[in-house]
Formats: sequence, structure tokens, C-alpha cells
Amino acid sequence: MLCQPIGSIISGYLVKPLGWKRSMLLLNVPFFICWTMTFFAESLSMLYSSSVVMGLAIGLTEAPMLTYVGEVSEPKYRGALSAYCQLYFQLATLVVYGLGSALSWRYTAACCAVVPLVTALAVSKIPESPLWLISKGRIEDAEKALCWLRGWTKPEAVKEEFNQLLEYTRDVNLKKKRNLVFVVTEPLVEVKMSLRQRIVYFWRPTMRRPLILIVWLFFFIYGTGFSTVRPYFMHIFEELKVDTDHYQVAVRFIHFIWGVATETETHRICQDIH
Repeated sequence: MLCQPIGSIISGYLVKPLGWKRSMLLLNVPFFICWTMTFFAESLSMLYSSSVVMGLAIGLTEAPMLTYVGEVSEPKYRGALSAYCQLYFQLATLVVYGLGSALSWRYTAACCAVVPLVTALAVSKIPESPLWLISKGRIEDAEKALCWLRGWTKPEAVKEEFNQLLEYTRDVNLKKKRNLVFVVTEPLVEVKMSLRQRIVYFWRPTMRRPLILIVWLFFFIYGTGFSTVRPYFMHIFEELKVDTDHYQVAVRFIHFIWGVATETETHRICQDIH
């Protein structure tokens, strides 16, 4: 838990130059390493080391995963797909706890070590984000990627959406260069900014206000919710003299069901609003 925020903080700086797809592909390596370390662990220090690698990898994965989903999905599906990331995280946790209740922890780690390999194979088949490709000046590759993402269609079918992406990138570049006397709009490549310019750009009201709301939301959720109680589950169940494995699976199952219910209800409310 302590290493995950560190990974999240440095994630954007480390993975953006590589691209979202390549980052998601490479980040399967530390996941495979940490599960392999857990399987072969012979000491407490090795288990701690694998936990550190796991925490950093989880933090590093959040930025490319959520950004990729946001950039490649259509606006009407973007919110739901972003929410599914968290939902599948809960489902995967439930599966791991289920395996842990049926198998030894070493065999559970071995099963989990297979997942990064399958994930890497799946990620290798998808294209890079068109928006990221445009920011790097790779216009033709971006158009091909968008055609693939919209159902292996032809460029004519995505022409309007592709032009909107070009306009969006151009507008972002112009805003970044608003203090420069001389502006070049072609080619569409990412504009380099100083740290001060990045802070000013990031602290605009349109970004600052939702960011503050999200920070407070996460503060109260993780400060008073499930994550706070989770480390004490083993002690609680041992004090109650119940089967810790089965009860932890039950807790995870309830957590997942409420996640599904929340996602379904949120989607319904959003449809009613629109």
C-alpha cells in the first residue's frame, strides 16, 4: 500500500514517453517478477521485496491503463469502461482469494504468475492510442489505429472523429504556446513545456476544481472505508474463531456485488440525466 502511491506519482513521467500500449505491455514484467518471487520465497524479506515490486507496479499501471481507455473509447462509453477497470480489479481480487482458500499460497502465486503472460499477449494485439500517436506526429499510424478501434473500418468512416482529434491536439498545442510570439501549428507534435508552465497549465480552474473534488473523495473513501479495515481482517476473524479463508472470500464477494450494483445504478442515473 505504501509503494502504490509512489508508483502513481511517477507513472505519468515514466510511461508517457513510451506510449500507453508499450507501457502496459512492459508493466507485465514486474507483475510476473513479483509473483515468481512470491512462489520461490524462502524468507520474510523476499516476501516484502515482492510486495514492494507489486505496489510500484500497480501504481505505475494506473495512468496508462485509465488514459488508454479514456483516449480510445467513444464519449458515450468512456465513463462505463473506466468504471469497469475498477470492477474487474475487484473480480480479480475475488478470484485470487478463492484460489487462496482452495490452494496453498505458493500454488496461488503460480496461478497468478500466468496472468501477466496472458495479459501481455492480449495487449500486444491492440493498437496504440490515436491521440498519443498524433501528439508524436505519427498521423498515418493514428488513422490506422482509429480504424482498428472502430471495428476494422475504412478511413472514410472515421474521418469526422479523426479530424476532431487533430483539432483537439492543435488546440492543446496552441494553448500551451499561448505565451510565445511565434506559433507553428504543423506538424502536430507534442509541445515541450517548462515545469512552471506545466504547473500553470495544470492549475487552470477547469482542471483544479474537479481535481480537488476527486482528492477529497478518495481521501474519505480510503481513510474511512474498506481499505482501512482490510489489514485487520485476519485478526478480526481469528478473534471470532471462524474460518478466515472462507470469510475473506465472502467479504470480497460482497465487495464485488456492491461494485456491480454501484456501476449499474450509476450508469442508469447518467442515462436519465442525458
